[in-house]
Parts: sequence; structure tokens; C-alpha cells
Amino acid sequence: MQVAAPTPDEVQCPKCSAVLAPDQNRCGQCGYTLEEARLYDPKRFVLLGILFSSLVPIFISASNWGQIGNRRAQWLAVASGLVGFTALFTAFFYVPDQYAGVGRGLGHAINIPIALILRQRQQRLFQSGLRFGARSRSLFPGILGGIGLVVVAIVGSLLVTGGAGEQVRLRHGLRLLKEGQPVEAARVFEPMAGPNSKNGAAVFNLALCHFVLHRYEEAEVGVERYLKMAGPDADAYAFLYQIHLARGRPDEAAATAVKARQLDPNVFIRLFGTDSPGLVEADSIGS
Repeated sequence: MQVAAPTPDEVQCPKCSAVLAPDQNRCGQCGYTLEEARLYDPKRFVLLGILFSSLVPIFISASNWGQIGNRRAQWLAVASGLVGFTALFTAFFYVPDQYAGVGRGLGHAINIPIALILRQRQQRLFQSGLRFGARSRSLFPGILGGIGLVVVAIVGSLLVTGGAGEQVRLRHGLRLLKEGQPVEAARVFEPMAGPNSKNGAAVFNLALCHFVLHRYEEAEVGVERYLKMAGPDADAYAFLYQIHLARGRPDEAAATAVKARQLDPNVFIRLFGTDSPGLVEADSIGS
């Protein structure tokens, strides 16, 4: 039997879609009631989406659908929300640095339309539920559950990307070094270049930061450590040559230059623009 569409002031039975008569708390067509249900009020969905991400409204909506017995909608909301936001968080790892601000802005802005759509859908369900005997409940458990979904999505994105997080931080540190901010770059590289680190790129670039900051002893230790990790490397020997010059050790510098040229005859031209460089200006490293 076809059911007439409700007017804005009418509510429908969540089970059979029949229009509920005035002051009726049980469906006259199917006998449906929600006296044991506890529903979340969706009126603050937009605020919650802005503050915590729209996974919070998604979780609250899923809980409401579960309370009225619509398990399919409940689990579809949770699954689609987790998959969608895991994909979104994963995409953030691959946004180039120059577009990172735009990417974060768009990622945050998407919460608003999702929250608006869910609020519109849930408002009628909430009103219908109250008419069928359901009672309103505190938003606090729903907020906690939604934050839990956010954590799961973030962890999922980290598992998907594997080492991409370190690659993003490495790229960020290189940009800072190139922009003449060696102190800030060193702060990015240091956590990745700890004593047990196997990230040779982080170790090497931290050594470059030390060189730019005239911390020649730390720079030498870092380059030597990188050579032990990566094996003979022309670029590393070329920078070790610079460190020896900076520390007043011309004989060691000359011996190191021989090692560098044996691996790459053009390494000094490629890095410093001349085959017989003196001590370069530290500030030019990375620029």
C-alpha cells in the first residue's frame, strides 16, 4: 500500500513509513514503538563536525539507526565513514608541501556538508523517535565513540602508508633547509635520526644542518655514521671533505676528495660548481 508523503509538521514511522497521527506514540499501521530507545539529538552536528571531524556525527547517526533497529544503515554508516576518512587521512601524506595548507583546508571543510546532510536526515528520525516513546540521551558517549572512530581512521592510514609518514617529514625538513632554516630543519630530522635509526637520509641531512650551523664535530660524526650505514658514497665524501677543511685538516680533506672522485669524478662540479672547491659558505648548503 502506498503511503502519503508527510508534511513538514508530520512524522513517519521509521519501520513502515506510515504518517503518524497527532498525539500518537505507536504506529497505527504496524504497531511500532520505541519506548526503550535512547536517541541523540542531531542539532549540534555541524559544531561537532568542525570540532572533531564529521566522524562524530557519523557515529552518532549510526547509533541512532541502531537504536531504531536499522542495523544495515548503522553498519553502513560506520564502515563508509571509516573507509572514507582513512582514505582522506592517507591522502594527506602525499600532498606536496606547497599545497599542504590548501589540502588541510579542504579536508577540514568537507566536515561541514557531511554534518549538514546527516543533521537533516537525523532530525526527522529524532522527532519520529520521540513521538514513538524514545528519549533523548547525552551527547557525551556519542562524542567519545566518534573520537574513537577518528583514532581508528588515523591508525588505519598509518598502517596503509607504512613509512610514508617519515618521507613526508623528511621532505618537510629538506624544504626548511633549502629555505635557510637549519635549526627548524634539524628539529625535524632529529627524531628520525636517533641512535637506533636506519633512516640514512635523515642522518645525512641532520649532518648537513650541523654543518650549516658550524657544528662541525656533530656534522663529521653524522656523515661518518651515514657512510657506515650506506657504504661508500661520493656526495657524503664530498661533504666530509668540506668538514675537514672547516676543521683545519687539509691532509684529511685531500684524502677524502680522492675517495669522492673515485666514486664520481664530477661530484665536486655537481655539488659545488668547481672541481677544486675551497671551503664553501655554510649557508649555501641546501640552497
